[in-house]
Amino acid sequence: MLKRMTVGKHSFKSYEEFKALMNLAIEQGFKTLQEFNKFLDLNCSK
Repeated sequence: MLKRMTVGKHSFKSYEEFKALMNLAIEQGFKTLQEFNKFLDLNCSK
């Protein structure tokens, strides 16, 4: 069974997919949850 992870309005195939995006955002200097949400809005489909 495939489990999806949902954060706000974004859905991810797995925790690993979410973690990879989170690490990328951190590397690019995003530090707050608000900045991370903007990063997700720009880089992920809903």
